[in-house]
Amino acid sequence: MTIGMAARAVGISAAAAVAGVWPDQTPTVQNAQLIRLAIELGADREPVPIPLDPGRLGQVGFAYDRFTRAHVTARASALSGKPLDPLKPPKNLLALQLLIVAVPLTCGDRTIRATDVDVFLREAPVFKWLPVKGAGLQKLLPGVSIPAGAIGVLFDRASVGDGETVRVTYAENVCAGGTKRMDLPVSASGPRILERPMIEMPAGQPPLTGPRDLGLSGVLDLDGTLRYASVLEATTPFVAAALDAVRKMRFDPARINGTPTPWTAGVIVTFGPG
Repeated sequence: MTIGMAARAVGISAAAAVAGVWPDQTPTVQNAQLIRLAIELGADREPVPIPLDPGRLGQVGFAYDRFTRAHVTARASALSGKPLDPLKPPKNLLALQLLIVAVPLTCGDRTIRATDVDVFLREAPVFKWLPVKGAGLQKLLPGVSIPAGAIGVLFDRASVGDGETVRVTYAENVCAGGTKRMDLPVSASGPRILERPMIEMPAGQPPLTGPRDLGLSGVLDLDGTLRYASVLEATTPFVAAALDAVRKMRFDPARINGTPTPWTAGVIVTFGPG
């Protein structure tokens, strides 16, 4: 006999994770899981950077956050015949800074090269390094096809975030505008549930009489699957069954400028009687 219990609601909460709902989901654990995911994806999947302007489909440039750069490195290693071990990764694979690549802008019959990039957080500029190009830029993105004339700027942070602004400066006025700058807002969203699973409880286990929250650690990957899921009370029959059900759940992944990105802040699932 089985007892059906429905997942009635799902909440995703970064604040809860930071507050310590999941003691095992420390920054060290999160980083280890992100590295593992980057290497596993690098074995058979091309990295997808974050477009600066989704409406232009990469005509302005891309952001390579630390995860995407780790994915780039893992992919290049796999294609060279020397794949990285996800359980014994290089120590500094995730210690990579945000890299923003600005490509030449086409304005009719004109091609305008970018000269600099800035990131602003509430109007305050993020610390950056001098632009690089050519072989210097290619070294930062092994195996990536970089458009001729592109520049790259490293920033002292891991990624871009919601509400921030990326500013690209050009050598000439931008198309029909009267300025040499293009300001591009960043938008980000957390994951959301796509389906609610049923728990198959072992015979003899009592049904739930009310809602029960379950907080899980792990990584929601680029396809919305919860990988490496764990929970502290997994030894109890209910939690073990709930954990198995959650592993089968599908989410719309977290996104930055519409592009999927990993989510490590934890997942809260509320289960109730079916």
